[in-house]
Amino acid sequence: MARYYFHIIAGELGLVPDTQGAEFTDLAAAHQRAVRIMYAAFNSVDDVQDWSGWRVKVVNANGRSVVPTGNRKRLTRAAESVDICF
Repeated sequence: MARYYFHIIAGELGLVPDTQGAEFTDLAAAHQRAVRIMYAAFNSVDDVQDWSGWRVKVVNANGRSVVPTGNRKRLTRAAESVDICF
């Protein structure tokens, strides 16, 4: 299992680093986690009008970016294809 870190880039609010990370069996599972994180943000933060600067930067234990996320339309489609459980 590999450890991945999910840093939230919250538009003008800046970076919210993930200091603990989580272990996943593969990159697809890590991507699903990133989608869940963004989907939760979209549905829980009411006062954001422009989501274009928001994303989750998924990095491996070496700090290398491994999964691009962002774009609300693309993530909404991705969220519909995975089981969203929080």
